[in-house]
Amino acid sequence: MMRRTLPGALCSALAPLTPRPQLTDQLQQATTENIALHAHVTALEDDLAAARTSLRRMIRDENLNQ
Repeated sequence: MMRRTLPGALCSALAPLTPRPQLTDQLQQATTENIALHAHVTALEDDLAAARTSLRRMIRDENLNQ
């Protein structure tokens, strides 16, 4: 069975491609950042909900005192 070799141009084109371990590391880093950002968004949403509740309470109390 004869092995086929890639033409020189194709080998040259494939050479600069990122190696799989580097892609795996980048994926892991992006996943870690995504998890951290998701947790931050959740915390900000909780803070926003608390601020809305507080504002509604302040408006209600102000309306009752008038």
